[in-house]
Amino acid sequence: MGFDAVALVSGGKDSVMAAMMAQSYGHNIVALANLLPADGDVEELDSHCFQTVGHRAVGVYHELTGLPLFRRKIVGTSAHVEMSYDVSDERVKGDEVEDLRALLAAVVRELPNVRAVTSGAILSDYQRLRVEAVCADLGLTSLAYLWRQPQGLMLETICASDVDAVLCKVAAMGLKPDRDLGRSLVDARGTLYEIESAYGSHCCGEGGEFETLTMDCPLFRRGSLRFECPPRVVVTSRDPFAPSAHLAVEAVAVDVKDHTVEPGRLVDVHVSVDPPAVTRRRRTIDAFEEVLTSEDAVIGGNARLTKSWRRAGPKFWTVAAAVPVSGPNLAAGSAEEAARSAEAGLHFVELSLRENGRDWSDVALVQLYVRDMSHFAAVNEAYLRGVPS
Repeated sequence: MGFDAVALVSGGKDSVMAAMMAQSYGHNIVALANLLPADGDVEELDSHCFQTVGHRAVGVYHELTGLPLFRRKIVGTSAHVEMSYDVSDERVKGDEVEDLRALLAAVVRELPNVRAVTSGAILSDYQRLRVEAVCADLGLTSLAYLWRQPQGLMLETICASDVDAVLCKVAAMGLKPDRDLGRSLVDARGTLYEIESAYGSHCCGEGGEFETLTMDCPLFRRGSLRFECPPRVVVTSRDPFAPSAHLAVEAVAVDVKDHTVEPGRLVDVHVSVDPPAVTRRRRTIDAFEEVLTSEDAVIGGNARLTKSWRRAGPKFWTVAAAVPVSGPNLAAGSAEEAARSAEAGLHFVELSLRENGRDWSDVALVQLYVRDMSHFAAVNEAYLRGVPS
């Protein structure tokens, strides 16, 4: 059984595709959430994390989907641009990600059954880590089904999934504002593959080569989007090799497809609503000590406990741990047993790092194997508690 989830939507192809994929895996999208510029006359913010081009069009997504749309203006800036993000760090005050935290907290307050958040991150660790940090603080599960998928595969999947999106921003060699802005993704696909081959760019736009605005897709059950008047082209750089420009969308209309679907409501999360107080995450070592002192659980038991540290290359090492936890009050094969085992395993990894003069900041990749996907939520919560974002 899936989660009730809120979909983070920017207007782009990736965010709606992520929500559609979550639906295909049994999750229920019950709301949308979006961040927009504080100044409505500004089309594009200098944001490290959020797409804002086309934000006026996103303002009618509740009418297109029949779902409530929660929106909040961005009052923060890209103040904390280090890769890691900790919501309890004093340095993140005033960062735009705190607007995201306030937005999602408002969703949870109004829709307490929401347990997960979908996002369209494909390749950006910067974006993914921030969404995960906010989710961990609010007790939500981050669902990022596009993460690390081959970009060519994602481009083909999006085009084959009835996602009608147009290019609303271009900023790459081989893309031309006068030719490509407003062009459908399906029509531009050949060009995107050509510039990827010629210049090493990303055909799905993960390097900032272009952004899109979704006009129609299966998530839009009630209607499709239409420009009431042609958007203006705003040129931001006349670089002779890689000009940058975007569409300024001024007026849109909804063409109703299904009159039996009522429009959703628009919820303004006012900027006066501060982000919630930080929920301090339990450290892995605290969770491990709890396991050690609990009468309900025992490390290892009759199962094999493994821990290893080995060189994987001139500059790389791998550390692995498999730490089964069992006990009289832990049902065998239960989600709780899996979560306790994950916490204990993460502690052993942390110990190995410390023994070798390292910590979690030195870790480039974590692979966590889950035997039963019905335990994913519990194991994921254990992971988020244990591994700093």
